[in-house]
Amino acid sequence: MIDLEQIKKGIDTLFSDGSLVEMRVPKTSEGNVIGYFYDRDKLAAAIANYSGKAPAVYYTLNTPSPELYDLTSAKDRAVAGVNGCKDDQIVCRNWMLIDCDPIRQQDDQKCSATDTEKAAALETLQKIHQYLAELGWPAPISADSGNGYHLLYNLGGMENMTALTAAVKDVLDHLAQKFNTAFVKVDTSVHNPSRITKAYGSLAGKGENTADRPYR
Repeated sequence: MIDLEQIKKGIDTLFSDGSLVEMRVPKTSEGNVIGYFYDRDKLAAAIANYSGKAPAVYYTLNTPSPELYDLTSAKDRAVAGVNGCKDDQIVCRNWMLIDCDPIRQQDDQKCSATDTEKAAALETLQKIHQYLAELGWPAPISADSGNGYHLLYNLGGMENMTALTAAVKDVLDHLAQKFNTAFVKVDTSVHNPSRITKAYGSLAGKGENTADRPYR
């Protein structure tokens, strides 16, 4: 069941009023679908519309250049065949994502996690949260990604610079080295500025929907 209120809650939590957000839906029946949104209600409706029709619905955590909105046919609507934003088209960085992803014991990650696998991801997330808190980091937002868990640390709209990207990567590499196990990994690939993440409140549907590996 699609929970529009949870989708709206995720949007309101992550994105300040007046900021541009790219929504991206890979692997639909139409191919990759993308939209650039200022209108929050239309963004939430588009996420809800595609939830469950593709393996996942995503959005950018960081702010794309307004020029992308000006030049696109996907103004406040989702369109197939539109290009997504690139790293050098992000104007500011709002969030650092720490993605605790359970290692599925089959299908090379191309399936949903079991409850046990997902619980292991939560345990790792809690350890990382405590570790960073003891180092003086501020309280993050925590979120359920469907198959794992996320921590999101507010970067306050910092300018998108190469040095900042390198610093984020260093943090993720350090956390991976310290907290990775045979069951959970910290995804170090999510350091880049145009990184997309799951649209919270939408359905994650990798592989087959089974009793032990359900869509969530």
